[in-house]
Amino acid sequence: MFFKKTIVRRLVLELSFVFFILSKIRKHQKNKDIIMPIFPPSFAFLSILPFLNRNLKKVGMVHDLQEVYSIGKKGIVNKVVRYFIHEIEEKCYNSCNRLIFLSKEMKDQAKELYGLAENKLEVQYPFITVKGNITNDLGHIFDKNKKHVVYSGALGEKQSPEKLLNFFQEASLEIENVMFHVFSKGEEFNKLVELNKNVNIRFHDLVKKENLEELYQKSDIQIVPQKEGTSKGSLPSKLPNLLASNCKIFLITDLNSELQKLFNNNNLHHVVTTWETDELIRALKALLEKSIDFKHQKVIAKKFFTIDKMIEKVLR
Repeated sequence: MFFKKTIVRRLVLELSFVFFILSKIRKHQKNKDIIMPIFPPSFAFLSILPFLNRNLKKVGMVHDLQEVYSIGKKGIVNKVVRYFIHEIEEKCYNSCNRLIFLSKEMKDQAKELYGLAENKLEVQYPFITVKGNITNDLGHIFDKNKKHVVYSGALGEKQSPEKLLNFFQEASLEIENVMFHVFSKGEEFNKLVELNKNVNIRFHDLVKKENLEELYQKSDIQIVPQKEGTSKGSLPSKLPNLLASNCKIFLITDLNSELQKLFNNNNLHHVVTTWETDELIRALKALLEKSIDFKHQKVIAKKFFTIDKMIEKVLR
């Protein structure tokens, strides 16, 4: 039986990963020059530090700043959790020879939180992974006579799932001939399925990797939501693939965030800096009718989101 409490489930996963890494580390660090931990998870890396070869260069990639998502939460348990997150992330980050963050906002926030030296910090956006291989397996999901607004991917606290559902519910009442879809799985996904009574909002399991590009192509709009006040904590890793695909992007992020500036400075559409429902619906209506230059989107994607620059920074 899997635990329902997020904190307990996360602890079980962290400990499982620790035991797995410890069982493999001796074999796999032989004849290696660089080790590249991905954060999170962080506790596993902290646990193996005493067993790492001192000559190994440690280049960490920070995918999320977990402490950002704990700020503002009330209660003794949350305060204790935040304390341990801070202590673990601080020790992990300071033990690395270099750190790569997926946005400048993340880098600056981590530097402030953990007293990191500027000369060991790098910024590199995530890279495009789609290759233009379009399957034809999802036609039964997408009615050709309707437009389709889609959220796909992991669904957790940082996507504000209940506000996302409320947005879809209200928008479905005001915009005709549109279906709303959520492709995900997990505890938050299951909660939304139970809450939903709207036939114009449909829930699906995550698609297979080979069908991902078809999903993007068949989506009229892909929603990229961020919880208020968390833009400094992460950058959506699917964004490069969306920009490289023929679909419109509807970004919900913080005012003056790095992503808002990226979209505005490069004539990308569409970014909203509020979760106020009426404003979201107005913006969604406008984007549904707007013609988007997908060639321009792809040019911007290739300008900022390439694997070559990432590799250079790892090996530097």
